[in-house]
Amino acid sequence: MSLHVTLQLLAPDNSSILAIIGAGKQGTAHVQALRHVCQFKQVRVWSRDFQNAKDFASVHDCVPCETVEEAVMNADVIVTATHSKTPILAARWVKKGALVNCVGAVVEDWQELDPDLMKMADVYVDTKEEALKGSGDIILSGVDIKGEVGELILGNKTVDRNATIVFKSMGMAVEDVACSKLIYDKTLTKPSL
Repeated sequence: MSLHVTLQLLAPDNSSILAIIGAGKQGTAHVQALRHVCQFKQVRVWSRDFQNAKDFASVHDCVPCETVEEAVMNADVIVTATHSKTPILAARWVKKGALVNCVGAVVEDWQELDPDLMKMADVYVDTKEEALKGSGDIILSGVDIKGEVGELILGNKTVDRNATIVFKSMGMAVEDVACSKLIYDKTLTKPSL
């Protein structure tokens, strides 16, 4: 799923704080891409190994945090990009109205997110079929999925921008291609300045 489209559709207006949970390749890709989409005033990073967080922070000009709670405090957009088998992001740490972009732990019995967070949030996915087969965050919490991002793009579903939102990405290449084409086509139709 294109990060640009996800942020446009699901992130709070005027998002200023980004938290990256996981200082690996996915964390790197997300911080680089999201900075092109949104002008965050602060970016924070957490890793199980604090030295990894500090190294990541020095390369990507962000603030290393010693705890997940510290990293996500008052964050508007949170990216979880880990291989966690048990929840690392507690519901009580996430501010109301935040977007949690959950891209890690894509195994049916792994979780990054506290089931209470899943239950209090409006949950969107790239496809219900894939999420119900392979996302421990969805399966183990028993949460109802509010919709697919494709439905949002087509205007068949609307988003409550005041709600806390979880987007569980399972990584669908066909959607990346389709969204990229949609964005490209829209840029061609905009008048030149």
